[in-house]
Amino acid sequence: MSTPIGEDNDAIEASYLMIDNQGQFFSDVGRECQLSEPILRVGVQKTLQQVEFEPEKFARRGGFYAWGQELLPAAAEGSVQGDLRS
Repeated sequence: MSTPIGEDNDAIEASYLMIDNQGQFFSDVGRECQLSEPILRVGVQKTLQQVEFEPEKFARRGGFYAWGQELLPAAAEGSVQGDLRS
C-alpha cells in the first residue's frame, strides 16, 4: 500500500508535466490553467515553451521515479540529470 505524500502549493506549482486527454501539456500556475498546443501537432519542444515548468523544482520534489523500485539517485540527491527542456 502506498502512503500519500503531502505537498504545499509552492512545491506543486510548475513542478509537474501533465498531459490532458487532448494531448496537450497543462499546468496550474497562480491558480490559472495553462494549455499548450497539441503535442503531436507541433512537437514537445514547442509545447514545453507554452507552459510553465521548472525542472529544478521537479527534481527537488523527487520527481524522478523508477516505478516499483527505490528512488533514482537524481531524485534522492534533488538534482536534475540533464535539461528537460532541451
